[in-house]
Amino acid sequence: MSKQLKITVKEINQLLATVELRDITLLACERTPTSALKAKSEGLVVLAKARREELANRFEPAFHQVNGKAGSFTLGALDAVSAILVIEQKLEDAGIPKTLRAGCGLVDASAGPNSRSYGYASVGTRYSLSRTGSAWVLESVQRITVYPNQRGGLKLVVTAAAADRLRENALDGIVELPRAVAVAA
Repeated sequence: MSKQLKITVKEINQLLATVELRDITLLACERTPTSALKAKSEGLVVLAKARREELANRFEPAFHQVNGKAGSFTLGALDAVSAILVIEQKLEDAGIPKTLRAGCGLVDASAGPNSRSYGYASVGTRYSLSRTGSAWVLESVQRITVYPNQRGGLKLVVTAAAADRLRENALDGIVELPRAVAVAA
């Protein structure tokens, strides 16, 4: 990419702070009706969705250039911002400190059609984002071919230091018992 497209971590944190934890997945989901939320947080989620769309406009030219008119199985700029929200929350939930998040990233790819009767390949999208100390940077957007029932999805990419911290946190509170020694009678 000729021009570096990025969204700052500060902007993502402000967006995450706008809504309550239970609303983050609803915010990340494009087709979630706002009426499904409780009345007190409804206005905040509408505000957050508007802010998410504003941030997505930075990535839109790159996605439009790759996707063209294709739309059924492609991913767009809103999907990228939603993925950033989900990954930031996963890193937070996993106990990865902000100092170890630089160098982490994500890769997301379109899934193929679910219908068995859909016998043709379709156009999809794969993109990758990397996290610097202060921003999420769009590294690449690619047009891919997706086939019926092909799996897609969001994958978190972590640095070695972040992976070590994940292992530490996963094993926290687990005690290894010494092996029993057989006594000969």
